[in-house]
Amino acid sequence: MVRGVRRLRGADAGFTVVELLVVLMVMAILLAIAVPLFLGQRSSSGDVSAQQLLKGALLAANDVYNDTQDYTQVTAAALAANDREASFVSGQLTAYAPSTVGFATGALGNGDAGGYIGLAAYSRSGTCWLLYKPADAAAVTGSSSGLPCSPPTAPPSGRSW
Repeated sequence: MVRGVRRLRGADAGFTVVELLVVLMVMAILLAIAVPLFLGQRSSSGDVSAQQLLKGALLAANDVYNDTQDYTQVTAAALAANDREASFVSGQLTAYAPSTVGFATGALGNGDAGGYIGLAAYSRSGTCWLLYKPADAAAVTGSSSGLPCSPPTAPPSGRSW
């Protein structure tokens, strides 16, 4: 047994520099693939969070609309009473604030009763997500970049979601 230990001790039992470099290169390639994917998912999750805020705010506004048949009756207090996840600001958002939705209401230009509501939420990724819902039609969604993030008073253009 002693001879076996002496034989192992004398043998070259380490890794070569080339083998270590190959392992480091493989690890670097894997990191180069994984890090951008992780950062992209993080940005995407902020966008989805803002979109979910808008959907919840629209449900709260629809509760008010169902009672009054008029989106112009929607107030920040009425929205907050129906949606406890968000805080509501009448008008534009001038900075990113988590769980904050800007809203605007008004009369439709075609004379139809019921008006419209426009909602805006600014995500961590720097995108302003917009939702416009007239009383007489389906909701229209869109997005814009940068600040201020203003609630739409007409159907938004840009990327839909």
